[in-house]
Amino acid sequence: MTRTINEGSQIVADVVQTRSVQLRSSFRHAAQGREIVLVLGMHRSGTSLLSNILHLLGVDMIDQPTLVSKKNKTGFWERQEFVAIQDEILATLGVPIGSPAHAVPMKPGWWRAVEIRDLKKRLRDLLAEKLAEVRRPWGFKDPRTCRLLPLWGEIFEELDVIPRFVWAVRHPAEASLSMTQKNPRARPIPVTQSEVMWLTYNYDILRYTGQHWPIIVPYDQWFEDSLSLAKDLAHELDLIWQGSDHELEAVLGGLISTAQRHHWASGDKLRCAIGLSEQFYRSILTLRRGQETQVSDALAVSMHSLLSALQPFAIEACEVKPLKEENKRLSKEVKHLSANLYESQSRVAGLHDNIQKLRETGAVVEAAERRIAELESNLEAALRERAALHEKHQMASRKLDGFRAQLASMTSLGEELKKNVSALIAERDNIQTALASGTTARHQLEKELAEALAKLADFEKKIMVAVTEKEALEEDILSARAERDSLRTELASLRGSSKDAEEAQGQAADRFAADISRLKTEAAGLRNALRSEREKLADALWAAKKSSAG
Repeated sequence: MTRTINEGSQIVADVVQTRSVQLRSSFRHAAQGREIVLVLGMHRSGTSLLSNILHLLGVDMIDQPTLVSKKNKTGFWERQEFVAIQDEILATLGVPIGSPAHAVPMKPGWWRAVEIRDLKKRLRDLLAEKLAEVRRPWGFKDPRTCRLLPLWGEIFEELDVIPRFVWAVRHPAEASLSMTQKNPRARPIPVTQSEVMWLTYNYDILRYTGQHWPIIVPYDQWFEDSLSLAKDLAHELDLIWQGSDHELEAVLGGLISTAQRHHWASGDKLRCAIGLSEQFYRSILTLRRGQETQVSDALAVSMHSLLSALQPFAIEACEVKPLKEENKRLSKEVKHLSANLYESQSRVAGLHDNIQKLRETGAVVEAAERRIAELESNLEAALRERAALHEKHQMASRKLDGFRAQLASMTSLGEELKKNVSALIAERDNIQTALASGTTARHQLEKELAEALAKLADFEKKIMVAVTEKEALEEDILSARAERDSLRTELASLRGSSKDAEEAQGQAADRFAADISRLKTEAAGLRNALRSEREKLADALWAAKKSSAG
């Protein structure tokens, strides 16, 4: 396909060169060099999905298991060594991803800069090493390659490599919004800056792919007719899918899901911030249809003018960024000083609270002293009660001794009664003996016996009275013993209460002394802390005044 360009416009010639569509060729070493596949396209334009599908179709697109993220669950499909070196090159040139300068074309001849000579050699050696390891179709994907195409052109010539570019194209509004939302904390990029990046990436693809016309793959078509798009892609690259169309469609269905597409530029939902982006996108889609189409001079001039006009603003934004960061740092320091001042004020307020607490503690001490006086009064009352109980105990002991003496007397009387009874029994035996020996003195003896029996009855009555008295005395003794035990228990209780009162008084006195010592220590510490905080507050106020004066 040949596209004619207005010969009078040098700008247009820089953007759109006369190209011829290269015929398909197999991935074999030939006299004209070895072919490799390079996936091009702006970030978030379906380059990862395209690389994944190319790998399934037979192109070696990755060295190790691909990295994944929440925003790219099927993986990035990038060779990390190439990504790292290309990031180094962009950083060395002062145009890293996320920088405003990265969103606009770089200065002419940047790929010949001495600063990146070693990085270029590393990139060339890495490519040569990878190609030596793999004999089958090989390729790689990294959106950064779009910005470094002139550098890659020289590497391809040095290694006798023929690139087969596959261009992933997505609507600029979708790709820009997705790029902005990709990593908003670590790499915040405004949507307009992302859209300018989209223009620059695709602008560089269009003007730097040279005679190697790219195969254009619209992102939308994956969701409309993925099977036809995959088969066309395999046909263009001379790749052979070993299975059936049904199997290929099943594999594609597992990779492509509308649920993974969060942005749609359909209807009035999503619009470009720059009208030129929409025009450029439509022109790229027209090119892919293979018709004799030319990019108008007006569009080429407008794009060149827009990107050229944005360059100084991007450079100025890069220079302003450190100033903004310094301003942020100073603002943080001022906030920190304000926070310190507020903290000092809070500490002073806390010291006032502590002083109030000390005053309250003094009231507590007075209450403790009143409580101690009350305990001392209770102790004196307990001692008086203890003395009264002691006197009562002595009286009970004397009464118990009297009961013991009465018991001893009654015991002696009982012994005497027993002796008398024994004597009477002996006398009765004598009388009976006398009666048995003679009848003469029988009546006299019977009379004497009756008298003796009467006396015996009297003595028995006396004995019964004595026994009754003895039982009464024993009951009195038992009652006295019970009263004695009760008095002993009461006395022990009183002694325990007295001892507890003494111990409680001692403990209260010890706690009171410890509290007084601790309160004195805390008061001294608070006075020192107050003095230190006053000094810090004065220093902070002086520093704040000095900073404000500066």
